Amino acid sequence: MVPISSGWADEPGAVAWPRLDPELISHGRRVAVLVSQLCVELGVGMASTRAIAEAAATHDVGKHFVPRDILDSPRSLTPMEMACVQQHTRYGAVLLDNAPANPADSSNLASIVALLHHERWDGSGYPYGLLGKEIPVCARIVALADVFDALRTRRPYKPAWSHDVTLTYILDQRGRHFDPGCVDAFLAIESNVAGCWTPADEAFADTR
Repeated sequence: MVPISSGWADEPGAVAWPRLDPELISHGRRVAVLVSQLCVELGVGMASTRAIAEAAATHDVGKHFVPRDILDSPRSLTPMEMACVQQHTRYGAVLLDNAPANPADSSNLASIVALLHHERWDGSGYPYGLLGKEIPVCARIVALADVFDALRTRRPYKPAWSHDVTLTYILDQRGRHFDPGCVDAFLAIESNVAGCWTPADEAFADTR
């Protein structure tokens, strides 16, 4: 297993990682910060909070294997291109732990989060279409934090959304995209989160 506490590029012990681009690293770090706050609000223990936050930092590592011209395309993706993007969850899980076909068989939190952070509460997500509490709670928490950061940042195909517009979207997706409990926890901390995304942060992330 690749240690999730190791560095991203040049630190000793990081040789198993691909050299990730700065945008992907920064997105992971911001998501990890928000995940930590959500975990505290949800009453997750300190050790588990740290573990989930560390897993959140690597949730999109599989995008290293998706062509940049697809990730950065300013147009809508074709069905084939979208299918390619969606494979990043499997790529990341394999990189982190050679994840089995059944995520329930994996004990590696980072691998589980990489594999399942695009599952949706209503069962419409990928790669498995898991429904509600079939989705591990760690992936439910990361899913909300991932979308929040993705919407609050600019990409070639979309402008950055304001905090208020993003908040409205998250509320609308309560019980659809997101676990209602995670949305309620986010509402409790959102005033603290509002000022954490700077114009520099808003310059990049990936919603796909």
